[in-house]
Amino acid sequence: MFGLLSRSQSRSSGARSMRQYGSHAFLAGATAALCMAAICDLASAAEPEQPAGFFATQDLFVVGSDPAYQRYHIPGIVVTAKGTVLAWCEARRQESDWGDIRILLRRSTDDGRTWSEPRRLTKPHQHPADVTLLQSGNLLLTYGNRIGDLAVGAVLSHDLGRTWDWDHRVVLARHSLILRGKTWGDCGYPTTVQVEDGTINTLYYRLGHNELPQDQQELCRQYERDEYDNPPVSEDIRRFEEGICVRYSEEQLTELFP
Repeated sequence: MFGLLSRSQSRSSGARSMRQYGSHAFLAGATAALCMAAICDLASAAEPEQPAGFFATQDLFVVGSDPAYQRYHIPGIVVTAKGTVLAWCEARRQESDWGDIRILLRRSTDDGRTWSEPRRLTKPHQHPADVTLLQSGNLLLTYGNRIGDLAVGAVLSHDLGRTWDWDHRVVLARHSLILRGKTWGDCGYPTTVQVEDGTINTLYYRLGHNELPQDQQELCRQYERDEYDNPPVSEDIRRFEEGICVRYSEEQLTELFP
């Protein structure tokens, strides 16, 4: 079961203005010379040496540790209010951008000193992903859904990432183009934040959409056909690359399932 968040359900955006302020300072004579000397002294001072082992490093996703995956890509990390740390990464069974790619997740409950074994979080072709800590304490996973009808999906975890409520996943946005004859395509790359009033904003990428005129849709599809050879992106294609922001609330995600 999944829900679809329609445009009418998303919150209306409020425009905010931003002003830039400039300042000018005038120093004269000896005062200016004294200030310049102080600045030069600061710039020439040697940075303090860091003790050996100051930065502790750990390899969380390592090629060869699991023979099923040949490459790891696009990692992310988040910490909950209770101190649980979640790290995730794309895991690729082949080198290709169009192969079997899913998200793996690891958890730490001791400030990142030790980690659980990697476990699969999404199905193949559900990537890339972002995990956001919500004000409620729940975690929100947003991901590019490249299975069938291209879309951006969302699913909640109510227990610090131990389990995810996939039975109540929500489609935040769809209408991205899909190449005929393929069951996946390029869309997603979401990043999500929640602002002070509780509104959640998910920004995602798409290349074209199915409301374009047919000749423009075909132009985007032709690029997807050619992309296997990684050709330069023409200006004709760049004008269809879009970043879309979806605004909603956690209540909207849950009220779809009475």
